[in-house]
Amino acid sequence: MDHTRKARICARGYQIDTPPNVTYASVVTRESIRIGFMLASLNKLNILSADFAGAYLNAPCAEKVYTILGEEFGDYAGRKAIIRMALYGLKSAGYSWRSFCARVLREELNFIPCRADMDVWRRAAKKRNGTRYYEYLFIYTDDIIAISESPKQILNKMNEHFLLKADSIRILRNILERLYPNI
Repeated sequence: MDHTRKARICARGYQIDTPPNVTYASVVTRESIRIGFMLASLNKLNILSADFAGAYLNAPCAEKVYTILGEEFGDYAGRKAIIRMALYGLKSAGYSWRSFCARVLREELNFIPCRADMDVWRRAAKKRNGTRYYEYLFIYTDDIIAISESPKQILNKMNEHFLLKADSIRILRNILERLYPNI
């Protein structure tokens, strides 16, 4: 233990009324991930997973929220400050992040959500040998699994829009070998 601490900007969501708009944010199902692993195995695709850094702080706030600044803000103490980005603790933070992530996946990366599970994203691709297939992304809050012939390229493109924790990008080969020993 090196005695470092992890600080997180966090709102006191329990102090505000439940917003009238939607606050629900879904996550990918276990069954969808298992099907994705099977598709990766059958199509000889690679799998990488990663973690978004400060995911909620990437997304604009879905509701109008303000705070009163404390003494640590010096001359600004007592003034109201508008919170523009989703903070951990806000009731709509998960929804804000999921909506923002979905917009980027749709508009910037050309992925479309699957009808059966809206947290499974796919787009048509072509292997180096000319075979057509689908690339998949599975989103679980601030974690992502990419299935593709070259998932690193997808994650690099996503890193242009969101910050991915560099040390979190890893191969899921050992999981696949346990589920599908013949690959």
